[in-house]
Amino acid sequence: MKSFSLFLFFVYFSISLNASLLLTNKEKEWISKNPIVKVGVDNNWAPFEFKNKQNIQSGISSDYLKEISKITGLKFDIYSDKWSNVLQKIRLKKIDMLACADNTEDRSMYLDFTEPYLLADIVVVSRKDLKINNLQEIKDLTIALPEANYIHERLKKRFPNLKFIFTKSNEEAINYVSYNRADIYIGNMPVISYYINKHMLTNLEVKFKADFDNARLSMAVIKDKQILFSIIQKALMHISKERRKQINKKWIFDSTNIKLYNSKNLFTQEELDWLKKNSPIKIAGDGHWHPFSYYDKNGNYVGIIPDLFKSINQNSQIDFKLIKTKNWLETLEQMKVKKIDVIDAISYSASRAKYMNFTTSYFTNDFVIIGTNTNNKYIKSIDSIVNKKIIGTVDNYIISEKIKKDYTNIEKLREFGSIKDGLQSLASRQIDYFITDIPSFDYYSKKLGLSNLKIVGPSGYSFSYSFGVRKDDKILLSIMNKLLNNISKEEFDRVYRKWIQVEYQEKIDYTLIWKILIFSIIIISVIFYSNTKLKNQIEQTQKAKDELKKSNEFIHSIMDSQMDIIVVTNGKEIQRVNKAFLDYFKFDSLNDFKKIYNCISDLFYKGDENSEFISSYKDNKLWIDYIIDNSANYNKVKIILNEKEYIFKVLASPIENSVDLKTAVFHDITAIEKLHNELIEAKNRALEATKHKTEFLANMSHEIRTPMNSVIGFTELLEKEITNPIQKDYLSSIKKGGNALIAIINDILDLSKIEAGKMQIKYESINPKELILEVESIFHSKLISKNIDFSVHIDSTIPKYIIIDGIRLRQVLFNLIGNAIKFTEQGYIKLNVKNIFKDGIKSKIDLVFEIIDSGVGIDEKDLKNIFNVFEQSEQDRAKYGGTGLGLAICSKLVEMMNGKIEVSSKKAIGSTFRVKLYDIDVGSVDEKDYNDKINYESIIFEKASILIVDDVDENRKLIKSILNSHNFDLYLANNGKMALEIINKHKIDLILMDLRMPIMNGYEATTLLKSNKKTSSIPIIALTASVMGKDLQKVESYGFNGYLRKPIIINDLLSELSKFLEFKFDTNTIEKLCKDDKFISNEKLIILIRKLEELEIKLNSIKSKGDFILIESFCDDLINLNIDFELIVINEYTNELKKYIDSFDIEKVDYLLNNYSNVIENIKNKMESQNG
Repeated sequence: MKSFSLFLFFVYFSISLNASLLLTNKEKEWISKNPIVKVGVDNNWAPFEFKNKQNIQSGISSDYLKEISKITGLKFDIYSDKWSNVLQKIRLKKIDMLACADNTEDRSMYLDFTEPYLLADIVVVSRKDLKINNLQEIKDLTIALPEANYIHERLKKRFPNLKFIFTKSNEEAINYVSYNRADIYIGNMPVISYYINKHMLTNLEVKFKADFDNARLSMAVIKDKQILFSIIQKALMHISKERRKQINKKWIFDSTNIKLYNSKNLFTQEELDWLKKNSPIKIAGDGHWHPFSYYDKNGNYVGIIPDLFKSINQNSQIDFKLIKTKNWLETLEQMKVKKIDVIDAISYSASRAKYMNFTTSYFTNDFVIIGTNTNNKYIKSIDSIVNKKIIGTVDNYIISEKIKKDYTNIEKLREFGSIKDGLQSLASRQIDYFITDIPSFDYYSKKLGLSNLKIVGPSGYSFSYSFGVRKDDKILLSIMNKLLNNISKEEFDRVYRKWIQVEYQEKIDYTLIWKILIFSIIIISVIFYSNTKLKNQIEQTQKAKDELKKSNEFIHSIMDSQMDIIVVTNGKEIQRVNKAFLDYFKFDSLNDFKKIYNCISDLFYKGDENSEFISSYKDNKLWIDYIIDNSANYNKVKIILNEKEYIFKVLASPIENSVDLKTAVFHDITAIEKLHNELIEAKNRALEATKHKTEFLANMSHEIRTPMNSVIGFTELLEKEITNPIQKDYLSSIKKGGNALIAIINDILDLSKIEAGKMQIKYESINPKELILEVESIFHSKLISKNIDFSVHIDSTIPKYIIIDGIRLRQVLFNLIGNAIKFTEQGYIKLNVKNIFKDGIKSKIDLVFEIIDSGVGIDEKDLKNIFNVFEQSEQDRAKYGGTGLGLAICSKLVEMMNGKIEVSSKKAIGSTFRVKLYDIDVGSVDEKDYNDKINYESIIFEKASILIVDDVDENRKLIKSILNSHNFDLYLANNGKMALEIINKHKIDLILMDLRMPIMNGYEATTLLKSNKKTSSIPIIALTASVMGKDLQKVESYGFNGYLRKPIIINDLLSELSKFLEFKFDTNTIEKLCKDDKFISNEKLIILIRKLEELEIKLNSIKSKGDFILIESFCDDLINLNIDFELIVINEYTNELKKYIDSFDIEKVDYLLNNYSNVIENIKNKMESQNG
């Protein structure tokens, strides 16, 4: 293959790495205001720009951008897409610059180009069998190029009538040439080398260097951003010559850069010991796989793969012993019976993985479909020929195994002992197609003189090859992986190039001889019948004229029958139109039209360059040429004639055998565009209405929550102070009313979030049984007060943990059970939970919840509307109250959790609500520690200073009242400015900051505090009456360390403080009680402690069950045990436990149970103190 040099050069003299980048004050100011620059890159233009296997943008331009980022401090926001889309983005100024682009006349109109950082030769590539020597010979050939490619612009200027096939990428264009869908590809040398090596396209070669200027690859900035252009230009100049060499060498092949390694440093001691005991390593391969691996005439094992092993052996000194096999099947059998250790190149399959392990892959091979020269049909994939034609493969090769797996019913498949046998059978037409890799076909077609064979299409299969290692030897697998990873890309390329450049002596091509003989006979024959032929030609010419006339009349009749406008034009003057054209624009004939206008483009609406409509010229192209070149786009024109406006979608195509005439079809979309614009307006109005609704709800929530903060907060404080039962009952009613109002607000906000699509389901691992028992315990007191029998039946097969949104599931169950209690005066309520496993391995389940009550029931006419918003019968609303939101929210939440809710009911008999949740994943562990509860009443905070900032006096008083009982110095401020003044005078440990305040709000104050080194570490907790998601996101973005929602609950406030302030638990009470106990002998105390420890065993067995009956039984056992000892510590402990069991305070019961061991420990301390 003829090679061309790649010229790398630098624009300016190298600048020392230690030199500082000389930026003007304007440039520095620009960077500070615009730290992030949007950059467009091609996602498939290796090695310059591409996405790697990890989907990360890589390549030469990416490395240069990283250097510029280091030098300037700029950050780059990468927009990666196919090149045509990237160019469209920068034309619309939606991105700021391009990382790698060639300077063309078109692009220079809207972009400024830096000095190039890379030059590359433009070369022509084709299949080896195509004879072409210069650009003048490409006129009749088909050229494959990616869309919006600058080569296309250059070629069109020199050869206006060239035939192009446009592809999505350079990679696809090169494959088109290899697969015979196009004749040539023209591009720069690094790109071509990269993809030919990547896909082993050995049937391609570089023909010659195109007589274009070198590709001058630069960075390009939109003309509006001159300062950015100056910064980028200077930064490029600042990159040192040495660093540029490193970047270019990394991506462009350099045969001198071969990686060597030392086996002592490479392997662990265990691996070195293994090598000593097991040398040599027995290796085998495929001896009939030219040019990858085969035995030459002297019996030597040669090829690409054996040469790689020679390199490994030379560099590592590891001894390999070749085990010769007759064929590939014997190699596989030798591995199965463990007579060899390694297979040198093998592709993974499930059947092979049963008896061997695989290293990482070290090359990939594309398989293609081979046919005969008589087959002119392009085969898109193997699907189109399976069971229609006889297909050949090699027995036990991965391609054969894969085809039989993918096409289980395949019948017309013949397997051969080798590639050579298969290709010879195809050449002699014993089969229709043969599937193999390109290098093997390239080798055998030359070696055997099989000139009647060619590639007819891709098979759709590509396989990666690794070392196969014995299944029972993990150490050897590690060794082979390390050896493989230390083969440099350069070493692999060197070996590969050595073998693909080998030329084979072709056999005599008898086909060519026969062609020459036949041609000679034809020439001789012409002499004898030339006169007869001349007569026939005259007759045929007249016949052809008649046929042409008929054909034209037929074409014209077809054009006139179409409803769409059709014109034949060169873009500047119309040659022919159809009847629809004359009818639309009210002309009697084309001549009448041409008296006023030359072309239909004279009627086009002349908008600006960025208009969605095409004018006479678009992007410096005649309108019809632009439409043909951008046929994938939705091309539209606007025509205004006789005060009437038309909008057309336009399609265009060149006319075959015509120099400049094209056909354009105009499809009227005026009505569609009008409807489209009306829909956009309606959508915008709906969005605006939704925005106003959201703002109203947010303000409503804020205005109600702010006064409720004082109502509920001071009620909680009074509950601690007042002991009168009647007054406590009044306070309880106030608190319940306040919480009910907050619940209604929450329901409205939930519904709003769901309707706006803002509600998110957050999946977590939960214990469903614990959740159900928790729900049961919450309603226990209500059920007792109404004397309703409540039973729970939980399917025993339900997994311990499932993945679901626990909060939303609780919300659904609370609503449904709460409704059942509300509408049931006597009788029963049942909660049944059923489980259905969805698969054999029990990894997914369906859950069914049934809530059955014997309540008032629902009228049949009301059932269909029961889940609608605000739906509630007048009678029910008058008697039972409520908003009618609960069931609507339940229905929507269940739907969001991939479920459905159903109801059946009969008036005066009762109702059944059934919730079905589908495809729930089974969890392995619980993500929440339900036992990790803190009793905040027992917290003692260390000395600290807290600043309370709120413009509402009642809010400041409330928080101060809550915190007065703790060891805090409290400071008050009514706006952000006052808060800053206090912080400058006093040492503050934590700030509680309201958000909406006059003079300076919480956001402004927090921004100033966080930007100051002295105050940036002070924790700031936001106080907000808003519960909208966007407000909470705003809180996080401003650097608040936490937030509290109003109304503020005491435990929530103390919980948030405990995250940032030092504290300890109060254990003095229990210790004091122990000291006040009467004297008890050591013998009795030992008996007591033993019995208490026995009870602890019982406690541990019932704690996780959450059964209050069992907990109450434990409490009774402890009371009975203390009758004989009369210890105050036990008496106080059981009194507390009994109180919280009766009030169903789960957290406090849980806290006391977890502290039972402290009771035992303090009694032991009492015994020690008595002895002391």
